[in-house]
Amino acid sequence: MVKLLATPRLNGLFPLYGFISLMVLATHALSYKFSDIGSSNPYPGVWFLLVSYHVLVLLPVYLWARYMGPRNKDSIHRLMEASWSLMLPLTVISIVGLTAHWYAKLSFLPETGYECLSLVRTNWLNHDRELLSTPVRVASMFGHSLSSFIFPGLFISAYHSVLKKRALFFLGFFALAGVAYALPIVSRTILLSLVIMGFMGGVLAIYSSQTRVFQKALRFGLIIGGIVLAAFLLSKAVFDNTLACGDGNGQIQNVSITRASVVKYEKGFLDELPVQHLAPEKAQEKVLNACPSCNMVFLYLNHGIFNFESILASGQRGTPIMLASVRYWLTRLGFDLAEEPPVRVYGRGGLTLPGAAWHDWGPMGMIVVALLHGGIAVISAFLFTRGLLSAAFGLVLFVIPGLLSAFSLLFPATSTIGFPFIVFSMFVTSLMALAVAVKRRAIS
Repeated sequence: MVKLLATPRLNGLFPLYGFISLMVLATHALSYKFSDIGSSNPYPGVWFLLVSYHVLVLLPVYLWARYMGPRNKDSIHRLMEASWSLMLPLTVISIVGLTAHWYAKLSFLPETGYECLSLVRTNWLNHDRELLSTPVRVASMFGHSLSSFIFPGLFISAYHSVLKKRALFFLGFFALAGVAYALPIVSRTILLSLVIMGFMGGVLAIYSSQTRVFQKALRFGLIIGGIVLAAFLLSKAVFDNTLACGDGNGQIQNVSITRASVVKYEKGFLDELPVQHLAPEKAQEKVLNACPSCNMVFLYLNHGIFNFESILASGQRGTPIMLASVRYWLTRLGFDLAEEPPVRVYGRGGLTLPGAAWHDWGPMGMIVVALLHGGIAVISAFLFTRGLLSAAFGLVLFVIPGLLSAFSLLFPATSTIGFPFIVFSMFVTSLMALAVAVKRRAIS
């Protein structure tokens, strides 16, 4: 059995969140560079603001690691060791959830089934919840709630897969289960959430380990990289499939995916987003000729940035965005919230997390949100150093900054379909692990 430090090196949280910020910024910067679609309202300082936001996020984490110094205790170690006994229950819960999830979503399929992924996604997004039968509505509710336990299952199995070879089976299962959860609703945000949850679970183990873990970390990295590739390929498949089913009747047209066909499709977004075609540079031409539909993936990655640039250039403000997801879920839970029709001053899709904070509260709002973002990570690290109960709550908070950072240049993570379910399932799973850890301590 791999020996762990009784006092995990929690100051490793700074490179953890730093790596996430670096990868997010690099991914979006490269997609911004290689796309020949640019903002129609360019704002020269937008990247300075985006980078500054992530620097401010990391500031509280750095100060904690550099000057406060974690008062190490073994609470988080005990909690994560106890979590290993939850693998089988989480597997069963996830399978039940996936069964209900697929049963509910099969009613949204077009006649062509999954031949036209774009229509599957459109049917799901545009469905009227009130018209669904009671069994379908109940199955959909339980499907999302129980399938969400895939995320803590992946987090825990990723943690143990770095340290226990037999955990790789569960890591593979929960990764495939996550893809199965995302497929009926063609959700790329679900796949990105899986990547982050798996990554954070594995890195928590790496920073807690006293042994040489390079080979194990490499093996874990390859699996996480596979989920990243799956997310990219699903996104690309959606755009390829949209071109092939472009006439809207659900019939495959055998369209050749060429640069000309993609440009024709892209023109539909020129009125929906504040973007324009630019004269392509040599590097852009090479990338887009090799992978024509990748330009649509780049547009998806950058649409929040383009919307942020538009707001910065115009100075306009609409209905507040940061708390919109809270109002949405309260409405879904049956609360009657009287409100004016939303006023939208940016294009289709989302707005970056820094952009949403700027939109709602201006420059000072962006600074405060960034510091709170990093502050959540510090609070989680602090709770890790207290007792088992505190560590259980810290574990829930631990994943939130990672999700916020991962989605930060697309939209606020709180607005994604998976976020409330991830927090719910992590909370329940942490309490289950706490109960196991307390029982073990009482026996010993």
